[in-house]
Amino acid sequence: MNGVGLSHKSRISKHSPDSRTASFGTTRHMLNLSSVSSIKKHESSLVGGLRNLNSSMHSQDMGNYKLGSGMQRNQERRLPLIVTDKFSVNSSITSSNNSTLKLNESIHRIHLLSHDEDVRTAWPSPKVSARTPSSNSQSSFIHVTEPTHIWDSLQIPISPATALKLFASSLTSYEQSEILEYNQIYWLGLKAKKFRADMGAPNYGFDDDRSDYKLVQGDHIAYRYEILQLLGKGSFGQVCKCYDHKKGDYVAVKIIRNQRRFHRQGKVEVRVLKHIIDHDYDDQGNMIHMLNYFQFRNHLVIAT
Repeated sequence: MNGVGLSHKSRISKHSPDSRTASFGTTRHMLNLSSVSSIKKHESSLVGGLRNLNSSMHSQDMGNYKLGSGMQRNQERRLPLIVTDKFSVNSSITSSNNSTLKLNESIHRIHLLSHDEDVRTAWPSPKVSARTPSSNSQSSFIHVTEPTHIWDSLQIPISPATALKLFASSLTSYEQSEILEYNQIYWLGLKAKKFRADMGAPNYGFDDDRSDYKLVQGDHIAYRYEILQLLGKGSFGQVCKCYDHKKGDYVAVKIIRNQRRFHRQGKVEVRVLKHIIDHDYDDQGNMIHMLNYFQFRNHLVIAT
């Protein structure tokens, strides 16, 4: 054992300084190479990490830019909707306020009507009376006056337009078109049982078998004369007593028969009566004076 140890020590002691230096140099060179390679690996890893960090930051910036653009687009797209929603909310509030105001006005009108003794309707007449309800009833009953009462409240004459507006339901369809041919209306005969025009009958059904005009008591002649009663008939026509609502006087109205030969004879009679007026203007001859003559429903009419 000792021999082996001595020989080992002797081998170690036999190494020269140059061999030790060479071994140390080789070791340091190996250490340097390993350090350089590790440093290069570290640098490459650092560079790769920086690149990855830059790329991730760039992608994050792009994401933020896209996110910001998307948010801006969403805001731009949603902004009109928000304004529209606000406008619709404001409109709804305004409409609800208007509805509340109208409801309050209606309640106020109902309250006034319930306490007003003189109730008026939308009827375009100056005379509309009110009928008070019974004690057991809670509703108001409005009584509209008859057309004759409305007529009595008007200032005569009236225009055809006013007559149609107020009394169209009391006039026949023929009268509703005929009345437009007259400038002033003095009488309508609202209570009379008027003949309804028959388009297929001779003279629309206004004449009888003798071509005499069918007189209706209370009806009008030319919207001026009120027919009161028949005075007599003759070969040329008939005479009736009428009231002239324009002059305010009673007159005799002669209605010539609706035939051509009687029309010719009636024109001769008109010329004779006009001659009397021209030569007896002071009414000293005790003769009949013609007051008016005209054509009415194909009949020659002479008022005396």
